[in-house]
Amino acid sequence: ISSMGVLFMMCTARLWGLERLGLLRLCSSALMILGGLAQCEDPHLPGDNWFGILIQLTSMLLSAQRWAMAQVVLQSPRGSALRGTSKLQLLARTLPITGAIS
Repeated sequence: ISSMGVLFMMCTARLWGLERLGLLRLCSSALMILGGLAQCEDPHLPGDNWFGILIQLTSMLLSAQRWAMAQVVLQSPRGSALRGTSKLQLLARTLPITGAIS
């Protein structure tokens, strides 16, 4: 399931208009997910772990949204005050908030 984080990032970037989602990127994501499945010792679907899987998927979805918001801020127009701040200052201001929410 952790390898699906890349797919969440790619789809989020597409929805936010940051990057295109082409066939090559989809194939790359599929190979990563299939590689994660191939490493699994017990490939059967878990019976009692659905709540944990749901929490992990939610966490990946939220972290992909946080990444997309950071990309939008860092790629903002040249006159923007947010773009004028350094990446370290931006992280110092946003990570405590996102950490408290997550």
